[in-house]
Amino acid sequence: MQKIIYIHFKKFIVKHHGYDFWVDSSNDYAHMKLDELNADVFLGVINKGVEKLDISFEELLLKFGLYTSTMLIARYGNNLKPGWKTLDTLENLNIIIQQILSKFNEAISPPRIIIQRKSGTQVELAYKSHEVFPHLGRGFIEGIATYFNEKEQTRLNMNMRMNGTTIFKVSQKTVSLF
Repeated sequence: MQKIIYIHFKKFIVKHHGYDFWVDSSNDYAHMKLDELNADVFLGVINKGVEKLDISFEELLLKFGLYTSTMLIARYGNNLKPGWKTLDTLENLNIIIQQILSKFNEAISPPRIIIQRKSGTQVELAYKSHEVFPHLGRGFIEGIATYFNEKEQTRLNMNMRMNGTTIFKVSQKTVSLF
C-alpha cells in the first residue's frame, strides 16, 4: 500500500509544484526503486515537502488526501453505485478499495478500516495504522464530500487514540427544502 501512496504523492507534488520541485525536495529518495520504499522514506519525503513549501505536516497531508480522493473517484468512479453519495461511499470504502487494488498485479494488503453505519446520517470509520497519518484520512473524506457537493452539510470529527487508531465520525445535517 505504501508504494501506491508514494507514487500518488509524487503525482500530487509534480501536478501542483512541478517535476523540478519533486526532484529537489526528494533528491535523497527520487532514484530509489519501489521495493526500497517504506514508511520512513515516505515520511522523509513529506518532511522535505513541508520544509520547502513552508506549511505544516498536517496541512500537506490534508491537501494530499483531498487530491487522492478526487483522483481515485475520477479514475475508479465506476466502482460506485448509481445514487451513492458521501456516506454511502464511506460505508462501502473497504469494498471499493479492494476492487481498486485487485486491478494491480502484485499482492497489496489494503488498509484495515472498520466501518459502521450508525444511522441514515452518520458513518463511523476506525483506521488503525503503524504510520499515523490521520490528516491524510481527513483530506480523503473531505475530498469525497466535495466530489458529491456535500461538503457544507458534512461534519467530520477526528479522534486519535494512543494505540494508533484514528476514529472518524462523519455525519450530515439534513437539509430542509422549506
